[in-house]
Amino acid sequence: MPALASPSSRPHGGCLKPLSWLVAVCSGLMLCQPFAAVANDFPTLARVQYVQACQQAHPGPLFEMQSKCACAVDHLASTLSHEQYDTLKTLSDALSIGGERGAVLRDNAQVRPQVTRLKDLEAQAAQACFLKPAK
Repeated sequence: MPALASPSSRPHGGCLKPLSWLVAVCSGLMLCQPFAAVANDFPTLARVQYVQACQQAHPGPLFEMQSKCACAVDHLASTLSHEQYDTLKTLSDALSIGGERGAVLRDNAQVRPQVTRLKDLEAQAAQACFLKPAK
């Protein structure tokens, strides 16, 4: 029975250690991926709808505005979960409801700061992505 070869007599010498290091690093990165996905959980449809609404608000060359608007939604998605964004957007849209039903939200002191937060985050995203104010 032949004796086991020592690590230095293996065909590739000490390549086993760098390979195991690479496997460990890749495994670690794969474990971190679910946490990053939770923080950036906007569904594709929500992203497309945001980009389309952004393009309507910011007319310009198609490719340029698609890129800038996609950048803006990515910026928002890195700051808010989709659930948080959806809640803030719903509150923002609901402020325009007329009559008594709309007054319930317009007169609520807790709603205004939340809507202001969304507007501030959207302004930060617009600035980061070189979007000019909407016309």
